[in-house]
Amino acid sequence: EPLIRGTYSFGATVDLPEETPQVNTFNLIIQDSYKNVVDAAFAIQGEDIVELPVELPTLRWSRADPGVRTNVSVGITFTEDVTSLKALLVTLPELFEHDVEKPIEVVNVNPRFPISPGLDWADTQEVDRIRIFLDDSEDVPTIPAGTYSFNFPVMMPTAVPAKNFWFLSLCSDRSCVQPSSPHVVVSFPIAGFNLFEVAPEALRVSASGAVLGARGGGFDLVCTLLALLTLLKLSF
Repeated sequence: EPLIRGTYSFGATVDLPEETPQVNTFNLIIQDSYKNVVDAAFAIQGEDIVELPVELPTLRWSRADPGVRTNVSVGITFTEDVTSLKALLVTLPELFEHDVEKPIEVVNVNPRFPISPGLDWADTQEVDRIRIFLDDSEDVPTIPAGTYSFNFPVMMPTAVPAKNFWFLSLCSDRSCVQPSSPHVVVSFPIAGFNLFEVAPEALRVSASGAVLGARGGGFDLVCTLLALLTLLKLSF
């Protein structure tokens, strides 16, 4: 079928090199059904390769009915202790809004994660993002190796956006407010879920504490979506 006028997003599985290549650019070429080039963009700047012992970013949800409150969980695994971070930033797709009304509605599932003391460790002032602050009572907060996730309520939109992906950003300073902020060390785009989408049965748990289903996976998926992020810098 021919593409109609609109905005599209997609991913491609790629293998990342060991380090950022000297020429780190992508080409996006649009062809018709006869392989004729109808439009193209060349030398799209890629993202730098960042060495950080993290993997398996995940996105989980309880239900995906339009206009309802759903429980969402965003997680990540640290394979080694990390001391270079001060905050995590979760950025929601367009049209999605978190529905946090009380601080206790943001849940740190693994108590080993060093959140800031008190009830102000989760900044929920903006409905399109949540910042998780690390405990800064020490000069160098340490995230022990392990798997961590954070649960919070989200209002489902009545339609999903064309660019339906979430971001989990790791920040070296609390001031990061978007994936492109200067203090973001690395951002992981994660493919979002569609209306009425139900995750695999094997991953389902009760919606009371958290979630049904997961979207995420190994580091290959992260690489796929980092490539997508680069391509989406281009606007037509």
